[in-house]
Order: sequence, then C-alpha cells, then structure tokens
Amino acid sequence: MQKDLAIRTVLVLTAILVATPLLGLVRSYTLSTLQSTEPGEITVVDWREKNVTLPGVPEKIVSLAAPCTIILYALGAGDKVVGVDKYSIDYAKEGSSTFWGAPGKFDRYVKFCDEVSNKPNLGLSWSPSIEPILGIQRDVVFMYYYPGTVGVMEKLEEMGVPVIGVSAKTSDDICRLIGLIGKVIDAEEEANALINEIKSRIDVISRNVENLTRPKVYYELTEVLRTIGNDTFSNWMIETAGGVNIFNDMIRFPKVSEEAVIERNPDVIIFGHYLPIAQKALKEGKSIADVLLEERPAWKDIKAVKDRRVHILPTYYATYDQRFVIGVELMAKWFHAEIFGIEKSVEKPIMYIQPGVSSPIAIEGIAITQVAITAAPDKCIREVMLCIRQMPPDISLTLWNVSAFEKPGFTVHIYKYLEIKLEPYIPENISEVKLSFCVENSWLMANGLSADDVALFKWNENAESWDEVATYTSYEAISPGLSMFVIAGIKPVPPLIWAQPWLWGMVVTIVIAVLALIATLRLQVLRKTKPT
Repeated sequence: MQKDLAIRTVLVLTAILVATPLLGLVRSYTLSTLQSTEPGEITVVDWREKNVTLPGVPEKIVSLAAPCTIILYALGAGDKVVGVDKYSIDYAKEGSSTFWGAPGKFDRYVKFCDEVSNKPNLGLSWSPSIEPILGIQRDVVFMYYYPGTVGVMEKLEEMGVPVIGVSAKTSDDICRLIGLIGKVIDAEEEANALINEIKSRIDVISRNVENLTRPKVYYELTEVLRTIGNDTFSNWMIETAGGVNIFNDMIRFPKVSEEAVIERNPDVIIFGHYLPIAQKALKEGKSIADVLLEERPAWKDIKAVKDRRVHILPTYYATYDQRFVIGVELMAKWFHAEIFGIEKSVEKPIMYIQPGVSSPIAIEGIAITQVAITAAPDKCIREVMLCIRQMPPDISLTLWNVSAFEKPGFTVHIYKYLEIKLEPYIPENISEVKLSFCVENSWLMANGLSADDVALFKWNENAESWDEVATYTSYEAISPGLSMFVIAGIKPVPPLIWAQPWLWGMVVTIVIAVLALIATLRLQVLRKTKPT
C-alpha cells in the first residue's frame, strides 16, 4: 500500500511538472504577468457599463481605437503599446505637425508619430479580427464599443482576454476616456492635468460665445456634399464654437444637394481638407473662396461666399482625441472674430516650398506686408495654410493664452498684436521666417517715436514671455505713378534768427536784461568801494 501511495505521489508530481509550463504557455497568449506599482486590482467601468477588473497595472496594451493610442502616449505610456489599429498608424503618418498646439506635451506626440507606424497593425478598429489579437501577448485590449465590435469583444472575453469598450462622441467622452486610461496605467495625476487643460480651453470659448448671435454654418466633410447631422461630434464642435449647423434637422452624415445648401444660405462654409475642392486650393496656392466660385458658380450669391467666409479645416482637428480643442478654437475665430478682438484676418494657401528655399508671400490690408518662409535645408513645406490675424493694441488677451506685452524700464506703445501661424505647423521644417511690416507715420508722431524705436517681439510659449526679434527699418510709400525716385534722409534745418521776428525779439530782450544785470552789479560794487 505504501508502494502504491508512493507511485501515485510520483505520478501527481510528474503531472504537475508537465502541466505547469503548458498552462504558462497558454496563459502567455491570454494574459501576461501584470505588475502593479501598488498591489491590488484595478477596476474600471467601460462604455458598456461593465466592470472590467485587471490584477494590476498592465505592461502590454493593445489599442484598437486611435484616441486610446494617442491618449496612452500623451500620458507617457507609449512604451506599453504592443499593437494598434490601422487608424492609429494613419494618424501617426500624418506627422507631429498635426498635434502642434494640442493640449498635452508636444514631445510625447512626436514620440507617437515616430513609433506607432512601426507597431503591429492589427486591422480596422470598426471590424477587428480575433486572430491578430490572439497572436500577440497583451494584458488588456482597448476597443471601440460599437455594433460591429460587440461579437469580437465577447469572444475575446470568453477566452480570458480583458477588453475595455470605449467610445468618444463628445468632449465629455474624451475627458472620461482620458481619466479611465489614467486609472488603468496608474497615471491619474497626468490624466487630470490633461483633462483640466482641455476643459479650461473649451470653457473659455463656450462662456464667451454663449449670448452671441450664432452664424449659420455648412460643413462639408470628406465626400462632396456629405455633411453632418445633429447627433455628430462635428455638430457639437460647431455649437460649442458659437455656430449653428444648417442641417441640424438631420442625423448622422447625410448627402445633400447644392440647391439645399443655396436655399439655407450659410454665413460660414467649412471644407474638410481632404475634399477635392480644398486640395485644389492648397495645391494651386489659391484662396478657397476663389476655387469654390470656379467649381460651383451657382453658389455665388450665398452669403458666406460673398463675404469670403469660406475656410478649410484639417480633418485631424475634428477627431475623437484632444486635438478637437484646436478645431473648436479655429471655428470660434471664424464665427466670432469680435470676441477675439480680430480686426482683420488673411488666409493664404502655400503649395510647396523646396528644402533650403525661401518663398515670399505678399500680404495686403494689414500691418504685415510680406511673409518669407525659408524651409529647412533637408525639409520641404507642402500644402499648408498661412493664417494671419490682426488685433488692436487694447485687446483683452484672455482667449489667446498670452500675457499683455510689457518691457521693464521702457514706455510701451503697442501698434498691433498679430497671430501668424501655419496650419499644420512643423517647427523643424522651417529654417527662418522674415516678416515685413509697416506702421503709420501718424502713429509714430502721435507717440513721439522714431522708426528706430519700433521692434517686433515674439511670444515664447515655453518661457511665457516676449522675446525681441532682430528688426530692421523698412519703408512703404504710395506713388500716383512711375518715374525716377530717390531715397534720401531729410531733416529740417534750424530756422535763422532773423527769419523769425519773435525769436529775434526774445534774444534782444535777453541780451538787454543781461546787460542791465551786469550794470546793476557793477554799480553796487563801485558804491561799496567809494571812500567815505
């Protein structure tokens, strides 16, 4: 009997020894070992209203929703991402310029663009396949909660793969998603900071447009005459920026007719930048309003066309991630220039600037007369929009996130504030920018200034201060015609005394007074020295 017990014991131990590595192998493809900086489980409620519990902070994350991928990088967890969807890769390939000005730390978005293109592509986020997901080690999968994904989510969970279903249709959704991911990766402090920045920037806009008359807006997306209904994220963006969608009586993404747009007569027209009409403007360096008239002459009487309130919105500024903030801010400037104090604005498409080449762009109607952009020696600048907005000296800068200009030790006279931007903007692609500007002589004289007293200053976002830019004096004159000209320095000659009777009389009076004073003093001296 003891012999049988010994045999059984050996068999059990052998079975355990054989089964253990097999279980480990299976488990490695369902849930790799999780390590937490703080012991204990992590539980979150996803968009299915389902509690998802993880044994600790995940080290290997699959993201099949581009907003999640971007947020993971924004919160410093990019190294944990082991697989992504196709759209994450597409966004990364568009380049870091698409993130310039977005809430969060820009260097992390640069990292996103540099790395995500090389991550395993696990397919489409809206119709994912199970096999690619099972073929990679992962601790958790982020996936859109959508009718086309429910079946995949359920099968993955049946196989022991934790899945967090997400959505993002409003700014509240995006902030909730940032908070959820922050909790999952143990970066709640950074998540809260990012949420606060988003809310702060959106709240500033919504408060200032709340009681204003709302312009009617037509927004054409990535397909000709495909627009937006009242249940879309883009509709929410338009309303938040202080506009009203002319097709808000429809839902989803309806296809409309030219006649319907003409009949509803929008005050502002927005085109997605992938549309053929927008691409033509960018590639040919033409105004989008002019191209619109060429392509759709029947729209000539629409108010937005007559007022030239036609704009191009980069599609990535209307996505379900934190870049939407830039989109709302752009829309607000287009809809309500008055709350930003914008006097005049100019938009100039730039088709192409070769590496190391300077391209001058003439500007009319504002203080800036020319912008000459020089591309970096090894970079080109392609299909961007130069946007210039001019504001008066007494503007409130609350909406611009900059401080009023001051220079200690100097009396300051501000001529104009100017926002000069490229959309999109890639700092490393630009070698230098030469700005030509003019000021009125009457302004110089009224403030007791000379041309040498005028300089340009640039806002330093990192230091939150104004830096002086090397400024050279230039002049502008308006002539009724052409002839020979001379550039000369002139200064009034001091008038001769005899040419100014009043001045001559003053001098004579002073001389007589001085002589009288001398005579009086001389007489007093003589009296004191006279013997008694």
